[in-house]
Amino acid sequence: MPLEEFIIPNEKIIFKSGGKVEYKKEKYILYITDRRLLLYRRAGTIFKRDRVVSEDINRIAGITYEERGLIQKKSIVEVEVNGRKLEFRGSPDILKNVYLNLQSRIGDKEDNRKNL
Repeated sequence: MPLEEFIIPNEKIIFKSGGKVEYKKEKYILYITDRRLLLYRRAGTIFKRDRVVSEDINRIAGITYEERGLIQKKSIVEVEVNGRKLEFRGSPDILKNVYLNLQSRIGDKEDNRKNL
C-alpha cells in the first residue's frame, strides 16, 4: 500500500474511515494516526499519482459535526486547525465515526495538558 511511504517511522494508524470522504471536492480515505490526521487518495489509471493532506493532530483546536437533509442525509465534519477550517463531507455512518475518533484524540490531548 503506497500510504506506507507517507507514514513517519514509529507512527501508528489508529483509525481508517470505512469509505471515502469529500474534501475540497475530491474523495479521500481519512486516517487518524497517533500524530496526524491524514487524507490519502490515489488517482490515475495508467500513471498513478498520490495525493496526501496532513495535519498535526496536536494543532486541532475544535471539531463540529452536522447532518443535513431529510431523505438523503449528508454529514459535515469541520476541523479547526490554526484558525483554518477543514470541511469533510460524506455519509453519516462514516463521518460519525470520524468525528467520534477525532473527539477522543482531542480529549486525550486535553487530559494530558491538565496533567502537566
